[in-house]
Amino acid sequence: MLINFYMKIFILFGCILLAACSNSKPNDEQKKDAAVTQTPINATDSFMGNESNLPEPAKEVIKVVKDFYVWYNTHFEEMNSYRLVSGCCDSSVKSPQQYRVNFSGASKFFSKLSQTNAFSPGFIKAMNDSFKVYDAEMLKDKQAEGPPYGFESDFFIGGQETGEILPNIAKAKFSHIKISDDTTSITMTVPYTHYPSKYDVKLSLVKNESRWLIDKIE
Repeated sequence: MLINFYMKIFILFGCILLAACSNSKPNDEQKKDAAVTQTPINATDSFMGNESNLPEPAKEVIKVVKDFYVWYNTHFEEMNSYRLVSGCCDSSVKSPQQYRVNFSGASKFFSKLSQTNAFSPGFIKAMNDSFKVYDAEMLKDKQAEGPPYGFESDFFIGGQETGEILPNIAKAKFSHIKISDDTTSITMTVPYTHYPSKYDVKLSLVKNESRWLIDKIE
């Protein structure tokens, strides 16, 4: 009788152990399941992938950036018609002249840029202040040839090949979108027209009331 009792205890213990083993998974599988079920919406998360699957704040950021660059592509010739530097790039000038920032042209440039409602006051002020620095450097160095100081590349692309990049804005992809309460960063990747490579533009935005505004372009 005592032996039968111990046999029953042994069989019962074996069944419990077997059930526990059958329900267990390797740590890697458990982590994988957790990653699938976890909702990746957090104030400090970084989002990548299909734009349609992104949370609304990320979609809002993408729209602000894309809308500006579509506008810039459309108004590129007009924005470049405002002569920002005097003494430079004028075929009517026969002899080199001292470069200076043309603040009258710059005022029209900033006025037009402000109409986009895409930029923070801090961005406009920083850009305006940088023009004053560029003018001082031109004056100090008596620059009269070559690319004007501070104007070597496009202000919104960061490079010189705007003709290769801007027409492809509609094909832009967005990644590394990091969102906090009132700041965000994002990377826009645009294919070149005639090259197999792609071009990255990194931007930072700030929230002004309920709207995201571009605050920095790298």
